[in-house]
Amino acid sequence: MALDGELWTKRDDFQNAVSIVRKQDKSDRWKQITYMVYDAPLLDTKFKQRLETIKKVLSSKPSLYVKLHEHTECKDQAHLDEEMDKVLAQKGEGLMIKDPNSYYESCRSEKLLKVKKFDDTEAVVIGHLKGTGRCFNMCGAI
Repeated sequence: MALDGELWTKRDDFQNAVSIVRKQDKSDRWKQITYMVYDAPLLDTKFKQRLETIKKVLSSKPSLYVKLHEHTECKDQAHLDEEMDKVLAQKGEGLMIKDPNSYYESCRSEKLLKVKKFDDTEAVVIGHLKGTGRCFNMCGAI
């Protein structure tokens, strides 16, 4: 079964994970890495059903290094805000919201949204430059 996921060590440890992967050695450092699975792209079923299939497969062959990422169904805006606060308190960046009835898409989609908190501000554009090279015929800089 093809799985979609990320290599992960722990919260706020991205550079360590990158270091382990880039070394390509066979050291014990690899034991820090877990493949956190969040989808199965080749299953032609809805997301909720794909998760159930992944759970069954992974539970039949338990591994210390391959785990299904926990998914929680969002009840409402208050629940989303509460979960976001938990993630941010653990130095996470945000949440991903996926339509449980969606089929897998290998591109950006309205069926999978990133939710992050960030400061927003307004600005006035006072000039722009034409693009060159690969940005020819586009705005190159503001």
